[in-house]
Parts: sequence; structure tokens; C-alpha cells
Amino acid sequence: MIRLLSIDSNQEKWFSEACTLYENKIPPLYPFERLGIKSSPRSRQKALQKVDAESEALSGKLRDGLLVICDEKGKSYDSLGFSQFLVNNIESGSRKIDFVIGGAFGLNNDLKNRAHHMICLSPFVLNHMVAQVVLMEQIYRGLSIWKGLPYHNS
Repeated sequence: MIRLLSIDSNQEKWFSEACTLYENKIPPLYPFERLGIKSSPRSRQKALQKVDAESEALSGKLRDGLLVICDEKGKSYDSLGFSQFLVNNIESGSRKIDFVIGGAFGLNNDLKNRAHHMICLSPFVLNHMVAQVVLMEQIYRGLSIWKGLPYHNS
């Protein structure tokens, strides 16, 4: 099963609709679940404490399996490369893959150091809702390529 774990704050209608779309499109190709962890209520002035609290909350939900952190310093892929990355890990026995997207201030080093892989979704800084939609779309695209569906145009 592929899971997307993220820090969630206020959800906008477009985001909820996009999540529903991909939460319905991905599972026929491979088991998928999105798990939102409530954002820490600490203020912006306490960014380090917020990062630690959110990273700890995310860590508590991780499974034994492959941990992939989304971070702007991670490895960049094009869609075909990401599909190959995803499929290689699925086919090599990593049946449990957790993708993690942090909150507004990111993730702490303890959590980052646990990651098997760090990937970059974009050279732009993305808010957590946009990052989740981008990742879900790329997971769907990657699985579609693997299954030979006519979704991706090379």
C-alpha cells in the first residue's frame, strides 16, 4: 500500500475535491491511502517547536516499510523517472511505501534522517495542499505508466 502522510490545516474546497478524485483513481491501480495529521497549533514565532511537534506526530503514524520524504533538497524526477522509481520499489518488495509532506516549516532532521529517499516535487516552494495534489497526480501517472494505461503522453 502507498500512503501519503501530510500535515493538514484549513482545507479549501478545490483541495478536498482533488483529494477525492485521486483517492478514487489510484486504488484500482494500487492500494492507496491519504492520511492528514492536524497541524500543530503553535504560532509562527515558535517554528522549531512546531516542526518538532508535527514531525513527531507524523513519525508516530509511519509503518515499517519504505519512507520517502518530499523536500526541496531531494532528488528530482521527471514523470517517467518517478514511475520507474515507484515501480522498482513496489516490485522489489517494498509493499508499504509512505510518502511524507511536512507542514509550512518542513520536517525536523530526525525524521529526514529516517528517510530511505528524499524527492523534490518542484524547485518552487509549494504549499502543502498543492504539494499533495502534485504528488497524488504523479503517483497516479506513475502507476498508469506501469499498467500501460493511456494517461501519460511521452
